Amino acid sequence: MCPSSCAIENLFLALDTLRAHKLRSFLTVLGVVMAVAVIMLVAALLAGFDQTVTEAITGYGADTAFISRFDQGPRVGRRPKEERERKPLTLEDGEAIMEQCPAVKQVTVWIVWWEQPHKVRYKDSEVVGIEFRGAFPNFPQVYANATMKQGRFFTQAENLHREKVVVVGEDVSNALFPNLEAGNIAYKLLSRIGGAEAIGPILMGLSKPVHVLQRGAEVNDIVNMAAIAVVEAQQQATGETAVLSPAVLSR
Repeated sequence: MCPSSCAIENLFLALDTLRAHKLRSFLTVLGVVMAVAVIMLVAALLAGFDQTVTEAITGYGADTAFISRFDQGPRVGRRPKEERERKPLTLEDGEAIMEQCPAVKQVTVWIVWWEQPHKVRYKDSEVVGIEFRGAFPNFPQVYANATMKQGRFFTQAENLHREKVVVVGEDVSNALFPNLEAGNIAYKLLSRIGGAEAIGPILMGLSKPVHVLQRGAEVNDIVNMAAIAVVEAQQQATGETAVLSPAVLSR
């Protein structure tokens, strides 16, 4: 008998077996499908876990060292006496590291109180358990995980003049200002599709008429922001309230 006829006969025999035992055949196929699905799910979870760990290590910086007065990590009860009697770290310590260690590219100092729970409130919204820290303008250059999604970090000039500037984390921003993202999308649609002219960002609440230009700003953007700064300076000099109208920006 030729091999081809044997193969055809075996195929028909297998089909007859499947038809005769439909439930058992269905359960067998279902088991195979579920086994493959479980394997794919486990592989996806492992890949996601690996990516999360990699991003966490990359976010902190592979070549970044953190120095703290107290030991980090989970702790139960009061800190030991040896740990409590350690000398506080100061700004001068960070500056000494920068001066005496040529291999160190950048040093930043920040203050954080882990034991004290912090909360922030805006109107009727409140977020509890935030991480509140005081830092210097070069903080994003050292802490790789401090990337800006929108806006900018505060500058050295604002730090020297003790301006009231705060950088809000993404989770806190979404909780306090849920409509901010929708507002950004709306103004972009109006400017790109509707032909409206977007002016900004305009900094509010500063003691001096200071504004920033985004990267890639055009001549019109520079003229608009300069006009706003001039009007604000004039109104502050005369003691008037800085209120901008569309006529101010007309050309």
